Amino acid sequence: MISMTGYGRSEMMNDNFSIAVEIRALNGKYFVVSTKIPKFLYSLDEEIKKIIKRRCLRGKLALNINIDFFKSSIDMFTLNESVFNQYIQLINQVEKKITYDFNYNIIDIIKLPNMIKNNEIKIDEDLRSSLFKIIHSAIDDLIKFRTLEGKNIERQIKECIMRLKGNVVEIENLSKSSANEKFELMKSKINTLLSDGTIKLSIERLHQEVAIIIDKENIDEEINRIKSHVDFFEKLIASDKPIGKELVFLTQEFNREINTISNKVNNSKVSQLVVKSKNDIEVIREQALNLI
Repeated sequence: MISMTGYGRSEMMNDNFSIAVEIRALNGKYFVVSTKIPKFLYSLDEEIKKIIKRRCLRGKLALNINIDFFKSSIDMFTLNESVFNQYIQLINQVEKKITYDFNYNIIDIIKLPNMIKNNEIKIDEDLRSSLFKIIHSAIDDLIKFRTLEGKNIERQIKECIMRLKGNVVEIENLSKSSANEKFELMKSKINTLLSDGTIKLSIERLHQEVAIIIDKENIDEEINRIKSHVDFFEKLIASDKPIGKELVFLTQEFNREINTISNKVNNSKVSQLVVKSKNDIEVIREQALNLI
């Protein structure tokens, strides 16, 4: 089992740049990926999302990439010389027209609009290969986290399914015992009524009607279906494939059969076991919702 929630991180550094990648995953009904990346990586955004989708399968995932370039490796900003020359010409014209001292400094000039250009960062092979290597490494870390969390979920689910199996066996035994007792009690009452001669009916027919009434409370089919669902459930949790959606569906089937049993059987001990079973089924459902 693999959990949908998790966290992964990886980073690297060489002589030219450092890269740090974080990826967070939450449970969600649909697969959703959001990325927070530097502007110069926008052209790689779709490719990055495809990698995440291929390896992470389900959940709500958020990826964050930080890249720092060292001063010697790239010039992040340059002076826009044509704009600078135009501003200087304009300043000279202003100085000729005013009669008072006109003071300015270089910082004021640099702050003028469009004076500084952001250099376009080119994604060379070194940067590209390093980036995707770190992305995969962060996803590896996320998968380790998800797998560990999945083992904890698996342990809880197995404990619940074992209790559910035990409850079903007890319900089955109590149901048979209760049906036999009820049958004998009704037979006794009928025989009493017939013995005084006030009711003129065939004993065989009356016993047949009692059997029909008792049969309406029979839960053999529900018990067999639950056992079948449990067998399939245990096969699923022993597999390596994503099973979250299937487990959630099976909990719905468990609840359907348990509710039918509750409606059919009028027995306080069975009712108590039904409540316990529903609690375990709900725990399984909640945990299954967090599985891939």
